Amino acid sequence: MTKQQNHPSCIVIIDNRKDRQIIAIEHNSAFGKDPSLAVIIQTTLRKALQNYRLTLDVTPKFHTSEFWQVVDTSMMLKGIDSVDFPFAYPNLPEISDMVGDYMNNIARQTNSEPTLHLKGQNKESLRLSREDLWLLSAIKACAASGRPILIKPKGSEIRKIGVDSPVYEEISDAALKELDQKDFFNSKYNIIIEFLNTIKLVYE
Repeated sequence: MTKQQNHPSCIVIIDNRKDRQIIAIEHNSAFGKDPSLAVIIQTTLRKALQNYRLTLDVTPKFHTSEFWQVVDTSMMLKGIDSVDFPFAYPNLPEISDMVGDYMNNIARQTNSEPTLHLKGQNKESLRLSREDLWLLSAIKACAASGRPILIKPKGSEIRKIGVDSPVYEEISDAALKELDQKDFFNSKYNIIIEFLNTIKLVYE
């Protein structure tokens, strides 16, 4: 038996253009699931930004449909006790606009990441409608920023929305080949930009 050197790796693309903050991480088994590479990147960048009194979260976007799947199932049974929407500190206008001025002002005035807690009155079930535009915006804001929504169905444990439906996008093989070549910005830049531009703010 002979031992072979193993150097696990995966590709990470950081897009920090104006009004866009995306970290695309190749999905493979190089780093396993615990700790994930996202956690490693987040920890490393937080340390680098600490002296500037800045921080960041590296969390996956998730599909808004996961929220409604849990809501529909819960409403068919006993209903829903409560829902928590954790909003990110207003940073990207496209996301903060979904939340609205009231929550954004609270976040800025208190230097916080506010959470909206909805609880059914008199122990009754919450009413959650797909026709409620503010509710739809709140779900989208959480999904776009990767902030899991907490749903407490009656008689059941809290469900964490955003765990079962992370967003994956497929990048062409051509974009990932020979990335170490000197002509990287001539041969690959446009292909990678095209890929990054396909990443949507919100995924249904």
